Amino acid sequence: FLLLKQELKQYAKWWWLRDEGLDGRSVAYVGLNGISDLYGRDISVISRHIKNIMYEKECTESNLQKMQIPFSDKPVVLYDLEFIISIGYRIKSMRGVMFRRWANSILKQYLLNGYVINKDRVIAYQSNILKLEASFINIENRLKNLEETVYADNDLIVFEGEILEPYTFLRKLFFLAKVRIIIIDNYADSFLLSMLSDIKVNIIIYTANNSYLYNTNIKDNISIINTDLFHDRYLIIDDITYTMGTSFNSIGKKRFTITRLKDITADMLTKSIKKVSI
Repeated sequence: FLLLKQELKQYAKWWWLRDEGLDGRSVAYVGLNGISDLYGRDISVISRHIKNIMYEKECTESNLQKMQIPFSDKPVVLYDLEFIISIGYRIKSMRGVMFRRWANSILKQYLLNGYVINKDRVIAYQSNILKLEASFINIENRLKNLEETVYADNDLIVFEGEILEPYTFLRKLFFLAKVRIIIIDNYADSFLLSMLSDIKVNIIIYTANNSYLYNTNIKDNISIINTDLFHDRYLIIDDITYTMGTSFNSIGKKRFTITRLKDITADMLTKSIKKVSI
């Protein structure tokens, strides 16, 4: 949030900073007028969103700061950065849309500048990446009226050399699964298993008989089924099917797409496959 806090200063007025904790971190707060100015919406609209956020417990009293000012009978309520971001994802205005795009770009920039990720190093960096993802995904999942662009999109074009964007996109899809994940990939290997290492739902991987998964440690919630019936690659999150233009172990090598298929179900794809696991 430090990077966001620094950037937000150019958008809002009435900022108030104070040091907090033994490490001397500076915490940013802004008042109702400042939030109204930031998003270009009337104070009454902002107030309504604040009430809904508090009612749904997206934020709590710990996200507020009350400050007594001269010639005022009541203290002024100030809102911290997490609260401001929660409001930003609810606001339906051009400034709100601009803010969401800007906030996402800042987070992406932070990831890109802070971490150099490639296939050989992704496992070593995984714990740090997951902490950053968890913070971002936690904000996303608490917001009921989030626009489609904030969740994983229906389609993604990945250019050669790109690894972070498809990796994060697929990880977000994995986390959205509530019941099961089905992966169809003839070249599934340990890289795919590393991406699934902390996913708790049941996972079925359909892969070729010359499987790259022999002699690997398979978690209890993962089943491997050998079949040579598939040519294409698919990812199924609960009842939503995606087709992938490349295998998981080739992400970033060449240009490909990930596309949602609206009329293709898991049952259609896996019909009549003899379930023999390795």
